[in-house]
Amino acid sequence: MVERYSATSYNEWVRQILRLSETHQRIVVVFCGALDENGLSWCPDCRNALPVIEDAIQNTAVPNVRSAYLFVGIQRDEWKNPNNYYKMDNHLKLTNVPTIICWDRGKLVARLVEEDCAIPEMVSPLFKNAYL
Repeated sequence: MVERYSATSYNEWVRQILRLSETHQRIVVVFCGALDENGLSWCPDCRNALPVIEDAIQNTAVPNVRSAYLFVGIQRDEWKNPNNYYKMDNHLKLTNVPTIICWDRGKLVARLVEEDCAIPEMVSPLFKNAYL
């Protein structure tokens, strides 16, 4: 079962990840360009990746594993700032969007960046039992 969450700021992301890490076995976080009123990201790579991620959630989630999917939408102006919190965070070290980071029981098990986030064979295992 995959439960969905979202964050629209760095502080909200921190609050969410701390809370989710106490209750979920697997946490998959997608850092992506924020979505506009039509549900489209300002980032072309994010627009390509989001349907693949959605398909993985719908078709490969393991029913007996409590998983969380956290979408973190980053505004374009914020992302373009070289000193933004996401890039400066020593644990995240984000360099590009989209970035998918998967933790399993508190341990980092996978990290996909940019075009890798749009490859179903790379994304689907994040929502499967592959890392348990």
